[in-house]
Amino acid sequence: MALLHVDNLSTSFKGRKGEVLAVDRMSLQIDKGETLAVVGESGCGKSVTALSVMRLLPEPLGRISGGSIRFEGKDLATLTERQMRRVRGREISMIFQEPMTSLNPALTISRQITETVRLHLDLDAAGVRQRALEMLELVQIPEPARRLTQYPHELSGGMRQRVMIAIALACDPKLLIADEPTTALDVTVQAQILDILRDLSSRQNMATMLITHDLGVVAEMAERLVVMYAGRMVEQGKVAEVLSGPRHPYTAGLLGAVPKLGSSLTAGPRKALAEIPGTVPLVRAPQTACAFAPRCPLATDQCRTELPPVVQIGGSHLSACWRTEDVPGMAIGAAS
Repeated sequence: MALLHVDNLSTSFKGRKGEVLAVDRMSLQIDKGETLAVVGESGCGKSVTALSVMRLLPEPLGRISGGSIRFEGKDLATLTERQMRRVRGREISMIFQEPMTSLNPALTISRQITETVRLHLDLDAAGVRQRALEMLELVQIPEPARRLTQYPHELSGGMRQRVMIAIALACDPKLLIADEPTTALDVTVQAQILDILRDLSSRQNMATMLITHDLGVVAEMAERLVVMYAGRMVEQGKVAEVLSGPRHPYTAGLLGAVPKLGSSLTAGPRKALAEIPGTVPLVRAPQTACAFAPRCPLATDQCRTELPPVVQIGGSHLSACWRTEDVPGMAIGAAS
């Protein structure tokens, strides 16, 4: 049985012109100890999927409008807020995108780590402080005892991100959701953060849901990959299979927009990066056609009028596209 099984999840938000369906019948699963990457442009529904799992939607504007979120067999979507508080931090933890806004500027690092420990672990005051110290050592923060007394503004961006990881892992969760954990960090610090996450995941046999737009991070960190577009899964499979042989035009477009090493150093005119024209649409009702069709160079009338089924290409490689067989030879950059 999967550790986490999201089945036909729909999440909507109230707007001035009616509801917006941020997640539309999304399904995914994560096994124990597995790292699953979820990728897509901003607005594709990645973070909303994570917030739905954590039940941290801004109610009443946001709500889970359909589907189930099963964690170890229990449906999180049906739990009361009191029951969910026992799950958050203890069973499932989340690293949010921006550590400067996620950390409370008025509280010391010690207070912010120990708050979770006090809530979930049966430790006395000395044990709680020792646990906070151990967590800072675990995420390789120098002078951990001194850092406990400091405030977020006294730390660098990389250190603040490590503190967020320490808070998330303080109670040994079974599932970690990492939402863009290396955003706005320089490449050296990014590599250090990824090394820490990979080491801790392996050491604690912790499952990880990694939300990112960086395909390089995906290739380095994850075993499986889910590609989202307009709130739906459009492709998923083992990372090597999807990145080496994408079978959905959107995945191919994302890969075509990634700069290649040495491309700017070669003699002669530079080859322009491919781009996906247009933007992610706002979805206001369950989709009845391919949402990517207006931006897709392979789109046909069928794509614009019928919702494509999920097709199994081989093993665990899935694609939701009417023209899956034509994707390997497609030209990216202009919609038909």
